[in-house]
Amino acid sequence: MQLPFAVNIWPFPETTPLTFIFISSIFAAAAASTLWAAASENYGALAGIGLDYLVILTPVAILSFQQGAISGNPRMTAYGIACLFGSFFGLGLLLWSIRIPIDNTIPMPGLVRWSFVLFIIALLIVSSRLILKVPNVIPWKITPELSAVIGWMFLGAAMYFAYALVRPSWVNAAGQLAGFLAYDVVLIVPFLQRLPTVAPEHQVGLIIYIAVICYSGLLAIYYLLIHKSTRLWAGTPAKQNSPEPGPTLPSSANSPRAVNMLCNRPAALAPPAQLGGQGVSVDRLIQAEVGVSFEQLDQDRRRPRRLLLAQGDGRRLSPASSRRTNTPWMTQAR
Repeated sequence: MQLPFAVNIWPFPETTPLTFIFISSIFAAAAASTLWAAASENYGALAGIGLDYLVILTPVAILSFQQGAISGNPRMTAYGIACLFGSFFGLGLLLWSIRIPIDNTIPMPGLVRWSFVLFIIALLIVSSRLILKVPNVIPWKITPELSAVIGWMFLGAAMYFAYALVRPSWVNAAGQLAGFLAYDVVLIVPFLQRLPTVAPEHQVGLIIYIAVICYSGLLAIYYLLIHKSTRLWAGTPAKQNSPEPGPTLPSSANSPRAVNMLCNRPAALAPPAQLGGQGVSVDRLIQAEVGVSFEQLDQDRRRPRRLLLAQGDGRRLSPASSRRTNTPWMTQAR
């Protein structure tokens, strides 16, 4: 389906219905990638999208100005101005979001990484041939001007995938896969319908194109919807791996002596020591003072230092405040 307003603002003549479908798939991919970054609050992943806009819209704006000057078509010039503003937006988005850290909790899966490498190589080859206006690169008829436009779109996609390899993490790769899945969904049915009637010179190219769409779609479906550690409903990495709230110490832990004992407790149980003529372990002494054993606080014996309460005010002590000090009772216990 072609929306009349979208067709009317598109300035390039001799655009076929399949070309309009392809253009809509590019917009769908950009929307899906942006939605993923915004919904998951991983704004650092927007940098790749900004780079994509910049690489695509800057040369398309220049081409539109050139075609507008040659043909005297004001719609072409207006489209060039719109692309120029879009290019500035992409630059601003890139400069803003590239400084935002990306969560590396879940690494980029190896299959995704190597698939991106193959996608980049294929996109660079196809985009360079399209920009040079080599005929029959894609499996339908296009004008030389549209060949250049589509070539820049493929080059922008290559840069988007390359950015995911520069900052490798699942958070960054998920946006590319979401965009690829939207792109595949828009194109797969029209391409399959075209297969029985395709011209001989386009048949091989169409089969290869369908194979790439099927592979990328299955890759995206598996990692976005099926794979246990990366599927969407598993939550974002930051939420998946956020530490559970620690236990709260009883009121008896508010005394300065108790806090001092907790801050200076060794990581492992100390051997029994003669304190006051009785064999008492360090943990037993602390338990008597605090009112709770370290086994109750945390089984792995590492969390207590980070979960100590400041004296009755409900705040957690920072790791810096839990450094050991050579207090007399601890020295004696050792």
